[in-house]
Amino acid sequence: MARHHRGWSQTKLATRAQVSRPTVARIEAGQSVSTESLTKVARALEHALLMTPTS
Repeated sequence: MARHHRGWSQTKLATRAQVSRPTVARIEAGQSVSTESLTKVARALEHALLMTPTS
């Protein structure tokens, strides 16, 4: 996991991404979050977010 690779806590990632810690926890648990929050977290981790249409 990218967060663990950096040695970051959920709180540190949340702060860097400007989202709440529970939002980071929801992402890690595979729960529903907004596209905006997911994009912020991806950017904080220096990852790209690729979205493709489903059918």
